[in-house]
Amino acid sequence: MADQASATAIVVQHIRSLAWNGQHAAAIERCRQALVGRQLAASIRMELIALQVESLIAEGRLAEAADAAASMRALADARPDPVMVTRARDSEALVLMRRGRVDDAVPIAQQALHSAHTAHNAALVAHGLLRLGEAQLRARQQAAALENARNARERFEQLGERVGRGRSLWLTAFAHDRLGQPADSHAAAKQAVTLARAAGDFCGLGNALQVQSFSSNDIADRMELLRQAETAFERAGQVMGRGLALANQCVALVQLGLYRQATRRGKPIAESAERLGLPHFLALNRGAEISRLIQLGDLDAVEQWWPAYDALVDSVVFPQCHADRLMWAAEWALARGDSDAAVKAVRAGLRKADDQSQPRHMTLQILLARALMQRGDALAALRATRRVTRWHAAQSYGRAEFGQSQAIWLCHARALRVNGQRDAAWKALQQAYALLLDAVRNIRDEGLRRSFLNKVAENRDIVREWLSESARRGLAPVDRLAHLAIDSSSSEPFKRL
Repeated sequence: MADQASATAIVVQHIRSLAWNGQHAAAIERCRQALVGRQLAASIRMELIALQVESLIAEGRLAEAADAAASMRALADARPDPVMVTRARDSEALVLMRRGRVDDAVPIAQQALHSAHTAHNAALVAHGLLRLGEAQLRARQQAAALENARNARERFEQLGERVGRGRSLWLTAFAHDRLGQPADSHAAAKQAVTLARAAGDFCGLGNALQVQSFSSNDIADRMELLRQAETAFERAGQVMGRGLALANQCVALVQLGLYRQATRRGKPIAESAERLGLPHFLALNRGAEISRLIQLGDLDAVEQWWPAYDALVDSVVFPQCHADRLMWAAEWALARGDSDAAVKAVRAGLRKADDQSQPRHMTLQILLARALMQRGDALAALRATRRVTRWHAAQSYGRAEFGQSQAIWLCHARALRVNGQRDAAWKALQQAYALLLDAVRNIRDEGLRRSFLNKVAENRDIVREWLSESARRGLAPVDRLAHLAIDSSSSEPFKRL
């Protein structure tokens, strides 16, 4: 019996090693072989199926992962040991999260944590706090997620568990980002990256690099972080993680004005989401594509795509999909000059927005200001922009949602100007121009800089208004034309091509 236990332990360790090194197909097959035709202890069977669930999720095989998690629940129900209940509920919560059913995942993760406490197992409690925190984050419960991330980190530190500490810091960074605290997010993400590299945790590294990119105003830095994240996810064999890294790269491409390139890069992401049965991920991608069509002014295409997108969002329960739909609806209404519809969509978005998510509130308030100015309500628009600029200044002008911090101050400058406050409008325009320079100063490819300054409507308008107003106020050419004096590298365009 001891020999069998020893042999089984070796098999489990081998499977863990395969998964750790990104060889998930081999890990899944080895689990299957170990589970077939053997008299295994229930606890060993539970551990093998849990490993199988994680590798199935890594490969995006969520239907199979859900079946495996269901078998874990049946095993735990037949023998309600707290450790087994914890493992079963933990895997179930993980599957629910990855399928976009985040509201369902939270109570299951809470059950897992409760069972871990009942078992008096310190490692399971630390892991349970981390899992619950992630579920809460996905369900837009940022403050609770941050508290559980911090508690998890303290417990992993007590256990001397470096991987857990790194992943807890990743969750901490993500929660800070959602709460509109970019400096705290950046600091925690950097620590998470360092720990993940030291531990050889490529999955944790990919996640940490992505969150670190969220707080970076520098587009060149953000693109590099996302490329590194993509590589880390590839090494970890994480299909969904790599898809997220690619989707975030598309966001950076949009910020550079490369709308069609972002659409080309996003197409295989959408195809993968459809093939893997991830409707929430597909809905997010379709929404991003509609936003690019709006930016390009192709409103006929938006009208053609909208019904299918609308139905897709209705079919999922993932909160971000529904929040994004209201935002894109407002953008579309603004683009076609329907300010009343835009105001209605934004106010619906504000009613549904999580009170803890300041970045989303900032985005919606700027949309509201644009819609109010379009319909001639300048004073109400100014009240909205003042709210946002106070928030943004309190964040030390950190990166706004979708990376368009300069657009906040352009909108504020316009609202001030319409209300007759020209000197205050000039100060706001100066801030917009400074943020525009911060975003692009490390883009050494002259072609990409031209795209950023010309193809993105807000950036183009900032430059035009800046050139006009700075000339009127007698600024020296070196200050007026700073956006043309950024160092270039002749090799960068060739790398891009």
